Amino acid sequence: MWNDMGVLCFSEVWNDLQMWSLYADSGNGICLRLSCASLKAGLAPPDCPLPVQYSDRARAPWRVPDDEREDEEVVAESLLQKTLAWEYQREWRMLRHTGRYNALPPNALCGLIFGWHVTMEVRKEIADWIASGNRHMSLEEAVPSGDRLTLRAVRL
Repeated sequence: MWNDMGVLCFSEVWNDLQMWSLYADSGNGICLRLSCASLKAGLAPPDCPLPVQYSDRARAPWRVPDDEREDEEVVAESLLQKTLAWEYQREWRMLRHTGRYNALPPNALCGLIFGWHVTMEVRKEIADWIASGNRHMSLEEAVPSGDRLTLRAVRL
């Protein structure tokens, strides 16, 4: 079962410099902005995002075949729990079985936040690609400001 799992991670936090360093190449990446309302309306369990639980309690080891827990319960406990040190990320995850594709609901992707090092050429190319699909979404730039980030609308 482990070899067939995939995890898609989301965060409620977009303005943390440490997260941009960890997950977006220190401002060279792009943050996808998703509509929670579209996700909730268009996805049903088990496909909807699930909140990560933060705890420093040790996880119970999985002792196959003596473990009475269901496989899904063990996987969820393992993939939906992180230590308290990561709590600042306020993470949600979608668990998938590989080989199974589920599209996000229409209009779930509602905006992009460009990292401050993404070139104007790349921004323009992405904006043109979005427009070619008759999609409308907000385009913003993350701007470092002290130990946080602020947003500025992108005009192309």
